[in-house]
Amino acid sequence: VLFILNSVFRALDKVEAAIWSLTSAKVRILGLGSQSYKVTEELVASIGLAIDQAGDAAGVAISQVVFGLPSSWIQNDQITDPYDQLLKKICADLELDPLAFVPTFEAVAHFLHVSDLAPPSALVVNLGGDWLSGAVLKSGRVDKFFEIKRGESVAESLASQLVKIAEDEPIPSKILLFDGKDVLEKVKSDLLAFNWLTLKFENGENVFLHFPKVETLDEYVAVRSVAEATSADLSVAPVS
Repeated sequence: VLFILNSVFRALDKVEAAIWSLTSAKVRILGLGSQSYKVTEELVASIGLAIDQAGDAAGVAISQVVFGLPSSWIQNDQITDPYDQLLKKICADLELDPLAFVPTFEAVAHFLHVSDLAPPSALVVNLGGDWLSGAVLKSGRVDKFFEIKRGESVAESLASQLVKIAEDEPIPSKILLFDGKDVLEKVKSDLLAFNWLTLKFENGENVFLHFPKVETLDEYVAVRSVAEATSADLSVAPVS
């Protein structure tokens, strides 16, 4: 079993779960589940429901878990406070056996590399709920990541953040969106309508050298990516 926590602790609003098997070095997804919630106190119950949903679809009940986590929860390959305590509570309350964790955007980068047969360079954005998280991928590696409060305009929220984090280095001219199922296509249209070539660094250089392509990724791409990364033993660290 694995589940993905899609944004920062103070803004978590959804969990996803997958049950999968590994046969001949290929991941097979057996069952998927997801649950949304409003307050942190609902988190443990929501995870339990998502896992049960995936288990019902798969026709199995298992207790081992791999966590897909935001990059902000991890430092020097260790889960930081208070998130390590949160995960210990989740495992204790739900009687889960934690095996490992994977930084979500690193897992997505690996998944895109395997899918496209080339290391990706792109801006990957998790639309989530009230918060946006994203990562700049360069040649298949996470170069930078961010988590920001989502404003009325996703394009403007992203634009202001990219100027801050890019450090005068152009952003790859491809934007990949995932999660946010209900608003995915609208956000895609808004990003395509935004004039990215007017976005400048303080030195006057363009943030994007070319108008970016905007694409959407499949539903559950994050949790599938964590499964693929786990099977490849990529960027997976043990849970202490």
